[in-house]
Amino acid sequence: CKFSVHTHCATQVELECPVSQELLMKAPRGMDPERGIGTVCEGWVKVPKPGGVKRGWTRHYAVVCDLKVFLYEFATDRASGTSIAHVFDIRDPNFSVSSVQESDVIHAPPRLIPSIFKISVTAHSTSDGTVLAHVLVLTDTEATKKYWLNILQELMRVLKAQKSLGGPTRFGCTQLYTAQQIDCMKIVHAADVVDSNHIVLAVDEGLFLVETPEATMIQIGERKAIVVEVMRKIMVIAAITGRNHHLRLYSLNALEGPDPENAAVKVDGTRGCVLMTTGFVTATNMAYVAVAIKRKILVYEVVSEMKSKATKIKEINVASTIHTMTGCDGNLAVGSSNDFTLYSVTEGDTAAIALVDRDDPGLSFVIHNPQALQCMACIELDPGMEYLLCFNVVGVFVSGGGCRSRPYDLNFPSSPQSIAYQAPYLLVCTVTSVEVYDTRNGDWMQSSPLKRCQVLNRQGTLMWCLGMEPPRVLHFMEEREDLEVNWPPARHVTLLSQKKRRIQVRFSMSSPDSIPTLSTKLGAGIRERGNADSWHGADEDPVSGVTVWQWFGVVLLCNRPATWETWVHL
Repeated sequence: CKFSVHTHCATQVELECPVSQELLMKAPRGMDPERGIGTVCEGWVKVPKPGGVKRGWTRHYAVVCDLKVFLYEFATDRASGTSIAHVFDIRDPNFSVSSVQESDVIHAPPRLIPSIFKISVTAHSTSDGTVLAHVLVLTDTEATKKYWLNILQELMRVLKAQKSLGGPTRFGCTQLYTAQQIDCMKIVHAADVVDSNHIVLAVDEGLFLVETPEATMIQIGERKAIVVEVMRKIMVIAAITGRNHHLRLYSLNALEGPDPENAAVKVDGTRGCVLMTTGFVTATNMAYVAVAIKRKILVYEVVSEMKSKATKIKEINVASTIHTMTGCDGNLAVGSSNDFTLYSVTEGDTAAIALVDRDDPGLSFVIHNPQALQCMACIELDPGMEYLLCFNVVGVFVSGGGCRSRPYDLNFPSSPQSIAYQAPYLLVCTVTSVEVYDTRNGDWMQSSPLKRCQVLNRQGTLMWCLGMEPPRVLHFMEEREDLEVNWPPARHVTLLSQKKRRIQVRFSMSSPDSIPTLSTKLGAGIRERGNADSWHGADEDPVSGVTVWQWFGVVLLCNRPATWETWVHL
């Protein structure tokens, strides 16, 4: 009968279809001003192509619903369906709509400018202020543009009158560093917060500890790092590093001690691991780290001393490929195929617990669609009592026994790229935005227009945003005074020290008389630095690339550009 209803109201609707005419008449038209839910208007519009206005416009379907503006993109291939291109939260404090001037759209034909308006929302904050995200919208006529502007401006007035609709909690996004401020930060694979003044970055060049107030950093690992987590209770950094993906442990106490070069401990038997998680068993006061290698999970107890020590306590075999793994107190929540399972990390043959009960009819869509659903994350809401199973299209609430625990689900607007949990809020990063859900009641709280974001740690407080140029590390947290990271002013980060690298340089030594054409070849000849007893240097040969240095009558030839520090090291 095409009767639409919110999931929260489904229990109040008649089970028979079609519903009665009386119920149809009671269905609200437009938005409920008390709760802010409902569809206000919808229609066809156009937005610029990714290359800008000069590249042309693409047709989108705009919907103003539940205090958000959705812009749906329709694919030319019918099988591809629709996807959400943009989501704008009207509750954003900086949300605004306005007409445009000719200077705002210099590549648009003059006849189209009266039909274009602009939507602006908060993107992120920097030391210089708030950065806004803008999207241009083209309507068919100028009258249609005025209609959309009137609708959105009226909603803004309703929000000011009904302050409760703004929500008690909002998340703010702060820029920490850009790829230009940290030379080694071309691609950030993972990161975590050590304390309010330090964060650790896992990049291709190694593992780096950044001191945020001073804008300095030290390199604590030379090998490529892809995963990193900080075990704060025992002050240990666990990371997957190296070409062969080994697990290494770095004691923070050893890094501050007299021998920081030997702070890392390579855990044997972990070659080829691709996933890692850490946890703490409250009952036995045990810290552990677990790694996944193909269809096998290895669990190690970690002891913090001046040098970390890992002892293997359990090996778990899984029937299919492991997609996600999360530590939940004394258990591991493992997602493989379209199923989630709880495994105990303590010694002994404790039976595994399936978190998807195949006898529960409310979970039949999960059981019978193994190809359509992909495991993304398992969130422990109430230890041992309730879990949130996140798939690529939906989040399902289940009990500790695997049965559906709530009558509603979390329906994601787009397929998540990554998921994090800041209790009690779920953060979902999609290609177009970052969505915030309240797991206590299932409400969709906030939508932030951060494109192509990837969470870097389990809590989602650190994110790597590729949708901006240059890419940057963002601090995404609930807006409050006690920020998790001490936010520094934007400036270049200085590398204080790093592990010594072996410099492979081929060079030869000879007398100046044996190469009489040296000055002729290099053109500029040998330049003097300092007094007669000090170093003398020469420019690089533009033909052969040879760098020449002269020292006390001996000429040193290097087959690649060399500096003063290089020769001192040799």
